[in-house]
Amino acid sequence: MLKRYPVIFGLFNVGFLILIISLSNTIEALPLNKLTWSIYVLFVITTLLMHLFLTTGANEKANAFVRKFMLATTLKLLLYLAIIVFFFLFNKMMAKTFIIWFLLHYTCFTVFETLMLYSSTKK
Repeated sequence: MLKRYPVIFGLFNVGFLILIISLSNTIEALPLNKLTWSIYVLFVITTLLMHLFLTTGANEKANAFVRKFMLATTLKLLLYLAIIVFFFLFNKMMAKTFIIWFLLHYTCFTVFETLMLYSSTKK
């Protein structure tokens, strides 16, 4: 699965980039700017790290995978929450745009990550 993952992740990113570019062109309240690309880079990095962390040692007991998954998910959610709160406190003018972009990224990348982990652990 690790050999297929870069190809599938690359295709997902191409599709996701097409989605955000088309959304920014059709919805005036969602401009593409440095903020959008920063969120995108954050999600690409965290998704790759999460996948690598969870798939290394995949032959371990099921309990070990569940503990690793819960740890990684908790840390990731705390990181995301800290970023949202920090941004909201220090940049209230762009907070609405930031939160919309952030939630769109979070939803898409979480669905992708869950599907990939499910398919890799299903075997």
